[in-house]
Amino acid sequence: MEVDDKLLRYCRALPKVELHAHIHGSIRPSTLEEILEDEARLNGTEPLRLPKHRSLEECFEMFGLIHQVVVSRRVLRRIVIEAVEDFAAENVKYLELRSTPRDLPKDGATRADYVDEVVAALEECHARRDLDIEVRLLLSINRNQPLHMAEDTVNMALERKNKHNCPFIVGIDLSGNSERPNSEFYRFEHVLERARAGGLKLAVHFAEHFDDDESSRILNFRPDRVGHACCLPESLYSKMLALRIPVEICLTSNVHTLARYRSDGDCKCSSEEKHEASGLCVCGFTSHPHGKLLANERGQEHDSVYPMCLCTDDLGVLDTTLSTEYMRAAQA
Repeated sequence: MEVDDKLLRYCRALPKVELHAHIHGSIRPSTLEEILEDEARLNGTEPLRLPKHRSLEECFEMFGLIHQVVVSRRVLRRIVIEAVEDFAAENVKYLELRSTPRDLPKDGATRADYVDEVVAALEECHARRDLDIEVRLLLSINRNQPLHMAEDTVNMALERKNKHNCPFIVGIDLSGNSERPNSEFYRFEHVLERARAGGLKLAVHFAEHFDDDESSRILNFRPDRVGHACCLPESLYSKMLALRIPVEICLTSNVHTLARYRSDGDCKCSSEEKHEASGLCVCGFTSHPHGKLLANERGQEHDSVYPMCLCTDDLGVLDTTLSTEYMRAAQA
């Protein structure tokens, strides 16, 4: 979609809330390139260059590069602080970051050290007078990792929240590829229930592909928020609306993901409306599953606007900003 400079300036001036932003995916491309160049210089190799407009496949490749470089406390702290700075520059007033704890092998740091480093970075940001933003953290459970790691993640969150009075950790996120074996939601329900009982809020990546049984089970669980919710039959979509479960809507991310379900014949865009390099086109936004929700044409059963929030998901990887997401929603 074309950039409307006047509309984009208006969207940037709006005070905003961001509720679905992955730390690693929010890395500045310039930071990633800088670190890759430093590594190439040390190894005597040519540095990798990031494509300006990224297809879904290139986005996945970029995630691989990010995980290769975020292997030390120094780099982790840098990308957290830069992410907060970037959201603050977009006039975001409340931000929730999320991340799956992982080892930092360059420093011999553990998953617990990872969490503490993120919290330390948030404390540093909180102390800065030039950053007018409140930031909180969700610890992510990766469905594709062993169950004991999910239990460990909840333990770390509860210990820091309840024993150490950490003000930053507010919830748990369930993410990962739900199409892989042994990633079914029911395997994690008891872990999430324990987090809920301990006072943590729950956000679940939801309906990123079509699986009606899985989606129904998640809705019955009643998480505090769901992310994406793009692949639902009408019956389950209506059920979600009736339950008034808030939705984290990530437009650009969703258009990339939903492209797998679109054939060339589905697209009626002219060459001016299609971005061949990234696969994004106007109709991907105008036909978004939450279009009527965003237009306030659905979800008003209780005479109020449906609870939802526009989010970036992975702004560094997807080459977007929260202001851009607002602009695209307005244009669609």
